[in-house]
Amino acid sequence: MHVFAGSRFDQRLKLAVGLLTAGSLLTLALLRTADLWWRLTEMLDAGERRAANLASILSEYIRGTFAAVDVSLQDLARQGQRAGSLSALGDDWLLLLTSAKANLTGVGSLTVMDAGGTIRYSTVGAIVGQSRSNEYVFKRFLADPSDVLVVSTPVRSLTNRFIIPLGRRLVTKDGRFDGTIVASFIPEDMRHFFRTVDVGRRGSIWVLHVDGVVLFREPSETNPIGDRAKGNPIFEAVQRGSGTGVVRGPIDSDGDAMVTAVQTVKEQTFIVCRVAQ
Repeated sequence: MHVFAGSRFDQRLKLAVGLLTAGSLLTLALLRTADLWWRLTEMLDAGERRAANLASILSEYIRGTFAAVDVSLQDLARQGQRAGSLSALGDDWLLLLTSAKANLTGVGSLTVMDAGGTIRYSTVGAIVGQSRSNEYVFKRFLADPSDVLVVSTPVRSLTNRFIIPLGRRLVTKDGRFDGTIVASFIPEDMRHFFRTVDVGRRGSIWVLHVDGVVLFREPSETNPIGDRAKGNPIFEAVQRGSGTGVVRGPIDSDGDAMVTAVQTVKEQTFIVCRVAQ
C-alpha cells in the first residue's frame, strides 16, 4: 500500500513539474512575443519619425529652390506693372530678362507672354511669336486671379528635355490681366540632389504635381518626369488623405508594408512623398 501511495505521489509530482514547466515556457513565449511586438512598434515609430522629418526637409528644399526663382519673377512683374502695361516696356523687356537670368541658376530661359498667350519677349529668341495658351501656367492665370507662384506640369523644351515652368501673373496698373512671366526651371540639379538622399534599401522619393503628373521619383533607372500620377497608388493615397501625414502599411492591396510620409506644399501646388521600408 505504501508503494502504491508513493507511485501516486510521484505521478502528481511529475504532473506538477510538467505544468510548471509548460507555464514557464508559455510565459517566456508571451514575454518574447511582447518584446518582439515592442521592438517592431519602436522600429515603425522611428521609421515614421524619420520619414516625416525627411519629407518636411525635402518640401522645404523644393520650396526654397523655387522661391529663389520667384524673387526674380516678382521683381519683373512689379517692373511691368510700374510701366503701366506689358507693351509699355517694349524692347526693354529683353534687357530686363537677360539681366535677371544672369543672376539665376537652374533656369533655362525667362519668357513674357501677353494676355492672349503669345510669347512676346524671351531670352530664347527662337520661341518668340509662339503660342502658349494651352499650357498649364497660362490657363491657370487666365482662370484664377490669385497673385501666387504657379508651378506647371513638365513640358519639353526646344532641345527635347523636360523643363518645369514657374510663372507669375502680369497685371496693368488698374489690375487687368496682362499676361504671364515664366521661368523655365531645369530639374536636373534637383533630381541629382534627390538621388544622394539615403532613403533605405527599398525607399524612394516622389514629388507629384496635384494635377496628377510625376515631377520627380528617385532613385530611378529612368527619368519618369511627366508620367501620369493619376491611378498611381501613392497619388491616390495622398488624394484620399489630408495631404500631410504618415501612412503605415501597404500603399496598395498587393504591396509591401511601407511607411509613407506626405507633405503638401500648398503655395506651389505639389505633393512631396517619401516612402521607406
